[in-house]
Amino acid sequence: MVGLNATSVLVPKPEVKANITKESATTYKVTITDVPIYIDDIQVPTWIEANGQDDLQWYKAEKAADGSYTYTFYAKNHNFESGHYNVHVYGVSEVTHSLVGLATTSGIDLTFNQNLTAPTVTVQNHDADKGTLQVKVSECTTSKVIQVIRVAAWSENDQSNLH
Repeated sequence: MVGLNATSVLVPKPEVKANITKESATTYKVTITDVPIYIDDIQVPTWIEANGQDDLQWYKAEKAADGSYTYTFYAKNHNFESGHYNVHVYGVSEVTHSLVGLATTSGIDLTFNQNLTAPTVTVQNHDADKGTLQVKVSECTTSKVIQVIRVAAWSENDQSNLH
């Protein structure tokens, strides 16, 4: 083989921008713009500075019709902690087929509403013939995080058959 010609192509480093806006008392929306066409699969790790990366969450941003990417993160995923948040932006390059760091923001002060709601609990007869109940516990984005569920049941007035 004999080389006949060579051409070099300069692919500039992307200058991606990330904008964070408050959507509600417990959610923030991140909008990522100026993403080059050769970058896709935008991933956005987010965490609060307090306690290191103990609440680190990787979010996948969705592409909008205008070419921007967005994702919404919930206070619940970060233990409802207010403080300085770090938001980084990564994307997969179609040129190198690897994950590329595109943008970082740090020390963004985010405040979450601490007036949390209780999870919804419903109890209903499941099978009256067998004497069983069905207990449903449902969380929402403003409810406290459920770590353990314990259900006590009894049929005697003095709770002597408490289970």
